[in-house]
Amino acid sequence: MLALLLVGLGGIILLALLLWPWPGRRVRLQPGTNGMQEAHIQVGPDGFHPRRLQALAHYPIRLIFHRDPHAPSCTRQLYLLSWGRKVSFQKASEAQVELPPTAAGTYTFSCMRGRLKGTLQLT
Repeated sequence: MLALLLVGLGGIILLALLLWPWPGRRVRLQPGTNGMQEAHIQVGPDGFHPRRLQALAHYPIRLIFHRDPHAPSCTRQLYLLSWGRKVSFQKASEAQVELPPTAAGTYTFSCMRGRLKGTLQLT
C-alpha cells in the first residue's frame, strides 16, 4: 500500500514539473471567441514569467502584467518599443496593454533599463 502511494505521489510530482511554466518555456497563446489572445505575465525579482510567448500573427493581443512588490525598480515602467507603447505601474500592481494585429516576427518587451527582457514571437 505504501509503495502504491509513493508511486502515485511521484507521478503527480513529475506531472507538475512537466506542466509548470518554467522561465525558459514558451507559452502559446490562442485567440478567444472574440479573436483576442491574452497572456498573464508575472514581473518579479528575477524578471518576467513567462519570458517567452508565442502567439498567432494578425490577431490582437492583450498582455496583463502583474508586478511583485519586490521586483526591481526598473520594472515600474515596461517598454514595448516595436509598438511604441509604455506600461506604467503607478500605485497598482497590475497593468495591461492591448496590441493591434501585427505581422509575423519576434518582438521584445523590457524594463525601462533594458536589463530584463521578454520575447513575443508571432507566427
